Amino acid sequence: QSAPTLWTILPTGNIGGTRKLIPEKKTALVAYGYPQSLMPHVVDNAENALKTDWKPFCWKRDDGKSWCVVQTWDARYDDGWKKAFNPQNTNPDKEKFDPQAVEEFSQAMCNLFDIKEDEFPTSFLKSQAMCNLFGIDKIPSGLLKYGINNTKNPSLVYVGTGEQLMALLRTNEAIRKDKHIVSVVEPNSFIVDCMCLREGRVTQKTWHMDLKNHYVLYTKRDYWVMATVQLRTQFDKDQKRFTEAPQKLACNLKDGGGGGDDDEGEFIPRPINLEWVAQSGCALAKKSAVVVWGCAFGLVLVRGFGGWLMPQLQNRLNNPRVLAVAVGVASLYGLYIDLEIMKLCIVPMVQRVKKLKIFGGIPATFNVFMMVSMLSSFVQISTIQMNAWFLVTAFQVSQQYLSAWVYLFNHSGLSLMPCETWNTLTPASLALCLWPLSVLQLFQPMLWLKDLHFQFKQRPLPQIQLYGVYEEPYEPLYGYAINKVSNINLRAFHHEQLFQLATASGLKYTGAFALSYALKEVSDIKDSQCGFQIMTSAGLDVMYVGWELRCLMKLRSLQRNIVTRMFFVVFLKQSLQMNLQITLYNASRAARKGQWTNQDWVEILSVLGLLMTTLSELVDAMILGKSFLLLREAVINKVNDIGDDEIYALSAHVDDNITSPNTQFVEVLRKTYKGSDLKEWYRATRRSFIKMLMLVVVSAGMILYAMIKFIFSWRCKSGLWQYQDGCLPEMPANYTCSNSNE
Repeated sequence: QSAPTLWTILPTGNIGGTRKLIPEKKTALVAYGYPQSLMPHVVDNAENALKTDWKPFCWKRDDGKSWCVVQTWDARYDDGWKKAFNPQNTNPDKEKFDPQAVEEFSQAMCNLFDIKEDEFPTSFLKSQAMCNLFGIDKIPSGLLKYGINNTKNPSLVYVGTGEQLMALLRTNEAIRKDKHIVSVVEPNSFIVDCMCLREGRVTQKTWHMDLKNHYVLYTKRDYWVMATVQLRTQFDKDQKRFTEAPQKLACNLKDGGGGGDDDEGEFIPRPINLEWVAQSGCALAKKSAVVVWGCAFGLVLVRGFGGWLMPQLQNRLNNPRVLAVAVGVASLYGLYIDLEIMKLCIVPMVQRVKKLKIFGGIPATFNVFMMVSMLSSFVQISTIQMNAWFLVTAFQVSQQYLSAWVYLFNHSGLSLMPCETWNTLTPASLALCLWPLSVLQLFQPMLWLKDLHFQFKQRPLPQIQLYGVYEEPYEPLYGYAINKVSNINLRAFHHEQLFQLATASGLKYTGAFALSYALKEVSDIKDSQCGFQIMTSAGLDVMYVGWELRCLMKLRSLQRNIVTRMFFVVFLKQSLQMNLQITLYNASRAARKGQWTNQDWVEILSVLGLLMTTLSELVDAMILGKSFLLLREAVINKVNDIGDDEIYALSAHVDDNITSPNTQFVEVLRKTYKGSDLKEWYRATRRSFIKMLMLVVVSAGMILYAMIKFIFSWRCKSGLWQYQDGCLPEMPANYTCSNSNE
């Protein structure tokens, strides 16, 4: 009545794939001719899955100790397959087809398919596995076939550990071309072209390897022609044989090591982990934040309190040259730190991103990318100093231009407000409220510092073992607050902290990768379908299931950072402050009767700086929104099809008996994920997308209105413009709110 789900389960506990078995002609399920058993640690950590989703393919044998696993996959059962394998209805060779494997495969099929015995009045073959799969006691005769392929495969075969084969693919372009390998996905995967010669179509498939296990890389030639990897033990049990003696391969030769051409092909370097250098980058970013924001706070102190303590110096302190000095010091040091950080991080960043782009999608060379990024850093740092300058200016001129301020608002859409309102909501009071909110651009990233996390007791999480170096995430102060009121268990990595600190001090050269680096991680997981990592007795392996959830988790973390940044930078700092700044500037021009001063240059440059940084943030929002829509298209079918209680993925298998000096215990959020978890993470990313969309629409609308006011006011003789009345008449002398209607 409903299509069953096929789980291709490996003895290591890895999932080779899942799919709904929709009835169609010329299809079959295939299995090896020898019995296989689940590794002990898989049984211990997959108890729920063994009871539910894995049940058709795994069960405890009669010996009461070992667990059977039937590794089966679908294939095209057409004339080409029949010609290659010459299928038989009876077992032609019990050495090639172990009776135990035959019985267990049959049992799995009975478990999987819900077939009633009375639907097959013909003779039945007893089969425990098939009966479990289909919910019957016997398998109809003729459904179980035995096939042997005796054809010769002329392609080259490469044997080695997963680590050796990955090194081979990186260093030998000729082999990548010969095997039609599209890309190498670090650290242990590659994507190949799969060609269906009978139908004339090409698709792609991803292969994952355990770096410590031994594999055979060869070209599979049946319905699909594609490069494939198989465990050496399975390759030998299949009784595949080499026709020539093996040779030690000479790497970096275009002919694959078989000839005398010493010209090297394209070399793919081993990628550097950004986490290795991110901590050093964070230390530099902290120094930049101190200097850049120190100059900004210094401007406030010098102009605000210096003029109050020494009135005779008031005019000198208000000279735009003081602002120029602050901008120069902050910019020079910030640009220097930006370059120093990228000296450490540019290689791992470019290795991940690969293609550099500017202005949201225009390809660029490295020099062009660096120049545009450094210019953006200068604008961002300058804007921070100009915002501080504006704060003091608003305080100093608030009373001087208060009449023009009241006149402007009393002729706007807010004219129904009491007159006392505009005597309270003065430029000084609004600036006092808005500038501290914009300073959250500094303090919010500081809440991600690792140095603060030791003060709080972290929520305990399940632990798993991993070999080798592993950068453990930490719980920052910001994450601690979220974790207290939610079930997210927010953790951060050092490269995320680096990007946050770069944002704090306007380092756009470093911050340019904050979005592209994370989105490329999501894209790589989606394209290669890299699921959760699992521990085996030989090392680390990657599952094929779970990639949808991994993509959603990474995108959700990125959305949280970007949306938070946009709220503080775009909404609080740029949209609200730009409206206040332009309104105050128009009021000052009206009060000065259009007389030009040096302060006009400062105001115009400040507005242009805010506008440029706003456009940069809006482009990031567009890129992030597009990425969500593309990911939604890739995962929505899985989200809709899976049941809430259905086992979706097992993120951690642990063998407690594994001991090694390189073994570490690390935390994972959960060992078992269900369909409800996948749905909840999808809904969370969708909510973030909607929040970001609303934030962009509101902020863009406010900024657009501010720019319209700024431009149109120059056309008005009075220097004042409102959307209801257009150009306002010149303000009367000694204007007060009481005679506003005269």
